[in-house]
Amino acid sequence: MNPLVAENEFRAGIESLLAEVDRQSAPDAATPHAYARGVTFHEHDTRVFFFDHLLRLLGWDIGAGGSVVQEARLKAGTTNFIDYVGVDQSTREPVLIIEAKAWDKPIITGKGKMRSWPKVKLIVEAVKHVNARGSKENAPVTSEWHDYLSQLARYVRDFREQQGHSVSRAVLSSGQWLLVFTEPVATFCESKVNDLEFHLFERENYFENAHVIFRQLARANVADSAPSHIRSSQLGNYVNKANFSAAYHGTLIHYEASGSPVFARSPRILIYPSLIIQRSDDKLITVID
Repeated sequence: MNPLVAENEFRAGIESLLAEVDRQSAPDAATPHAYARGVTFHEHDTRVFFFDHLLRLLGWDIGAGGSVVQEARLKAGTTNFIDYVGVDQSTREPVLIIEAKAWDKPIITGKGKMRSWPKVKLIVEAVKHVNARGSKENAPVTSEWHDYLSQLARYVRDFREQQGHSVSRAVLSSGQWLLVFTEPVATFCESKVNDLEFHLFERENYFENAHVIFRQLARANVADSAPSHIRSSQLGNYVNKANFSAAYHGTLIHYEASGSPVFARSPRILIYPSLIIQRSDDKLITVID
């Protein structure tokens, strides 16, 4: 799919998604819990009604064998469970971390005289405080937000230090606000903290910033790997003059059973001519029409 078309589809999708969340959270809406009508979404509800759909709009596949692992286990001293981890389907390396919070959790807030600070400045100072192993009591932000950032920093560091993986994006969000760290390793591991390495979006600005959100979080942009099989019309999304290395003739062979289950089913072999493209990073892309 053309990247511009994909962005436009995402913009329309995010608008529809927010409208649906409003409908689901209305006082007269049926909630996931029969005993609790008209209550604010908890974290689990927010994940079901918002984050699962958001990730699909961004091209990620949730479920067995997909590109997103839910409740991903990370062992580093203690065992932690990360809400969502997006992986590169070619290497299965983690590239995206998302920590989801309940729908009504407030956006970042300062303490004392820092309450009036701009949110961007608060994020910079709060991350610096976390990187310096500062205490919760002396943090420039609320205790809740100090914990959020500390948790995210720990996940990024553990992936890097314990497993040797450098995630490309790290996200905190309640659904009503979205904080995207675009260089999480530099931010949390190398303490290179500045306002150019993150984006903070608020719900009322999602639509107008849809192109930025898409470019920062879409699977095709973050994972930088093509699906195992693509159509020729999709090739330009993954290969260009700069990264093309070689091309080969190939054959895709698919085995299946054919016929009614009432009788003995017969084996069938389907053969498709294909083109295999090798990129300069040695990734292989199979093109089938």
